[in-house]
Amino acid sequence: MLWYHVNMTLEDISQHLDTKRLDLAARESRKHAVEEQIAQYTQQIDQSKAVLETLDKAVGLIGQYADAREKDVQAKIETLVTNGLRAVFNEDLRFIVQQKAVGKRTEIKFKIESFYDNVSVETDILSARGGGVAAVTGFLLRVIMILLTNSRRIIFLDETFSQVSTHYQENVAQLLEDLATDYGFQFILVTHRSPEIVERSSHVYETSMKNGKTQYSPM
Repeated sequence: MLWYHVNMTLEDISQHLDTKRLDLAARESRKHAVEEQIAQYTQQIDQSKAVLETLDKAVGLIGQYADAREKDVQAKIETLVTNGLRAVFNEDLRFIVQQKAVGKRTEIKFKIESFYDNVSVETDILSARGGGVAAVTGFLLRVIMILLTNSRRIIFLDETFSQVSTHYQENVAQLLEDLATDYGFQFILVTHRSPEIVERSSHVYETSMKNGKTQYSPM
């Protein structure tokens, strides 16, 4: 409850209320900013989990092959992912599959090699240059696993490239287009942050909620 001194004028009260309104608006703005940040962090966590799941599947796939074939498959995976990363980021990046004997089992790890002033630096996938590199790497591994297992060439992408800088979104769009043209892939993309990809899509639909139901219309 607001209490005012009996000697306060209406103008004083009005100014006091304006101050309170501005303070309330600032609090609401900070609240919305925090909520958006939490949503962004939640999405990044979900995307990191998706990349980790893809990496685990790739490890299992490599381990299915006999030693001689395994090296060949590993080399192909390294080459294809490396080429894809370089096409998107226009930098001398290299995808590395490391195998190490741990007791009676083989431990497989994935690394990204970057070069700074001719100095090689290796980092884990999720630590490499933020989430963009991890997102593209995870996507490329999904593509490769489909090719190796002769699965249906349809991939659902839910904000997969949202962590990729806008500077590289056009390159991502070109990569998707090349994979569709050269290998017959179809991509179903859900996004509100990648206009460069949307503009080059063959079919685009806008979704909305009405009376609790999802509706869509062609754009």
